[in-house]
Amino acid sequence: VKGGFWRQNWTNKGGRWVSQAEGPVFYVLMVLLFGALGVVLTLEGVSRADGPNYVADRAQITVSGASSGVMEPERRFYPAADQTTRETALKGRPSGDLYVSIGEARQREDGTTAFEIRAQFHPLIWALGWGAVFIVAGGALALAGRLRAQAPVRGATPAAARLEPAE
Repeated sequence: VKGGFWRQNWTNKGGRWVSQAEGPVFYVLMVLLFGALGVVLTLEGVSRADGPNYVADRAQITVSGASSGVMEPERRFYPAADQTTRETALKGRPSGDLYVSIGEARQREDGTTAFEIRAQFHPLIWALGWGAVFIVAGGALALAGRLRAQAPVRGATPAAARLEPAE
């Protein structure tokens, strides 16, 4: 499958940004997942945002739903290194993290500009930190059980003291 699971092309048609899915199955899966989460992404536009040593395209993506706000991913080009990078926008929420990035601008046959937008949702990503806590707690319980098994019983006399001489 070309382009990956979340690949979407956005086209500006008369001031309105329209998603062109690469296949109906991917489009349906994306709509079902983001619909179940109550998240709607709207590409408001793409502007130039140059830095001290790079040239960048910055997308303004409005997130509506459970965690509303504006995400601004960037596509940066560093001329000194002749390298292109993507700066991903991240929006954290209790149910998981939403990642959005923007790709290259491409001219379509009809003269409009299309952008590759990738959106990914990672559910319960914050719970990874709890995994380390549970590993440490399990190790402490195992160590406590082992130390308790090796500790002498109170009030018991050593085996050598209980021996009686032979007749």
